[in-house]
Amino acid sequence: MSAIAGPTNWKLSMQVGDKIQLIANSTTGIVSEVKGKKWVKIVWSDDIILDEHVDDIKLIKKEIK
Repeated sequence: MSAIAGPTNWKLSMQVGDKIQLIANSTTGIVSEVKGKKWVKIVWSDDIILDEHVDDIKLIKKEIK
C-alpha cells in the first residue's frame, strides 16, 4: 500500500522503509506504516513514533524492494 503525498508533491508515493524529513525542520525518520492515502506512521530519529500527514513531510530516500 502506498500514500499519495499532498498537493505540492502529489505524485510522490511512500512505502514502509522510506526515509523522510519533516518539512518544518531537519528531523528525519523512517516510514513504519502507511495509513491510507494521506497519513503515515513515522519512527523519528529520536525514537518517537507519530502519525504524520503527507503534506508535512518530504521523501529523502526511497526504500528499494
